Amino acid sequence: MQGLLYRNLDWLAKRQLNSYFDLNSKQKDEFYPKVDTFINQHKTVLLADVITMLKKAEDASEGGFEENETQELFQELAVMRTRYMKLATPLVADFFQALGDEQWQHFSEQIAEKNELYVELLAADSDDFAEHRQERLEESVENYQSWFGELSKGQIEQIATYWPLTKEQAEQRLQRRRLQQQWFIKFSQTASKEAFSQFHDDWADDINLLRLKSLSKDEALAREQNSFLRFQQTFLRSLSDKQLTFFRKRVAEIISDLRDLKSS
Repeated sequence: MQGLLYRNLDWLAKRQLNSYFDLNSKQKDEFYPKVDTFINQHKTVLLADVITMLKKAEDASEGGFEENETQELFQELAVMRTRYMKLATPLVADFFQALGDEQWQHFSEQIAEKNELYVELLAADSDDFAEHRQERLEESVENYQSWFGELSKGQIEQIATYWPLTKEQAEQRLQRRRLQQQWFIKFSQTASKEAFSQFHDDWADDINLLRLKSLSKDEALAREQNSFLRFQQTFLRSLSDKQLTFFRKRVAEIISDLRDLKSS
């Protein structure tokens, strides 16, 4: 799977762009080669960075994911995210400047379609809502078990607390999602290339920037206190020796596969 994604990064990126923005022939001719060039220039380094981060995660697991080691790991991931976002800023800014009103409308429609998952959930009766939430929880548990092996009842309950517990919470999540989308579309559609480039660089530095721009500061910061990263830190500290061994074995296999890919 890792090799397939790595070899097809350029194709996947172009497919996603066209899906969201319905590019015309001229735009494809202009930007597809630029996407190819950008990805081919950086994916070898990206692969090396991913291997390095996996090795550091493997090392952190040796100590049971102590809080300071976990924080350092997340900080390094944030630095990596910042670096690659900033490398992409010129290409992203040029791309957004080339979009017309109809393409922004298409993007808005695509986003709205993805929001329909929340809308359908909110329209469901209580039994259907509970069933949908249980399905989402089971999918998440399966994903975690693919990394750590069988989870305890307490760990599954930890994961369950991250998903919306009530329709009211799901409604709030949908509202926040829409506000962020609306702000981003309005800003990106009207901003100059210089203003968008500055925003994209600032967003690279602060993953919470879009939330802070689109929501009230107090609400955004309150949400930050219950962030996914905080949840992850708590979960990682709950892992047993058996689960940590399972994780190290899984990571070692992936690192081996990626190194083979890098040398091929």
